[in-house]
Amino acid sequence: MLGQQQDAIGTVAIQIEKKINRTYSVAFYNQYGFNENYTELGYSIYDLGTNIKLNSNFTLGLNYRIASIRSDENTYFERNYYYADLSWNKSFGDFSLSARSRYLTKQYGWHTNEELNYKPNNHYLRNKIQLKYEINYTYSIFVSSEQVYRLDIIDETEQMRFTGGVNYQFNNKNRLQLSHTVLQELNRKAPDTRFITGLTYYFKF
Repeated sequence: MLGQQQDAIGTVAIQIEKKINRTYSVAFYNQYGFNENYTELGYSIYDLGTNIKLNSNFTLGLNYRIASIRSDENTYFERNYYYADLSWNKSFGDFSLSARSRYLTKQYGWHTNEELNYKPNNHYLRNKIQLKYEINYTYSIFVSSEQVYRLDIIDETEQMRFTGGVNYQFNNKNRLQLSHTVLQELNRKAPDTRFITGLTYYFKF
């Protein structure tokens, strides 16, 4: 079934990462999403987590995220996310290939007992693969594909996300990324297809 095309969506984000030592780092991520052809704030995200480098190829990530989501009635609802990532990365000359599997729980409210929140918890696996090419020290390009798999209720793929973009590396601490994502909903009565342009600034120290 073909999806319905929605208005253009734009995101702006910033990520700050602090390396504690060779093994551990902590990161803060903040993102805003604008709907209706970039005219209204659709959501805001605040994310705090830690990364543990297991070896030269594998990394474990543990994160907590809070999001404020705009509803069709123009009110905002709070959602909490808890997730763990297992990531793999390998370089082949100017190319690098990475893969990530994420287990995520979405909580609709502030109670640890989900029966007291406005909706039951959702559980997902989000599997992503990315190929990046380093043009030179300053520029790199990438393409990625991500599967969002719903573990409860439908037990099927809920979304597929296809992204392409370019990175601009100012120096070893500062990077800017411009990306475009096609998000396709699946296994719904009226699936949507969304087009998302994103601008993200990364600072690592």
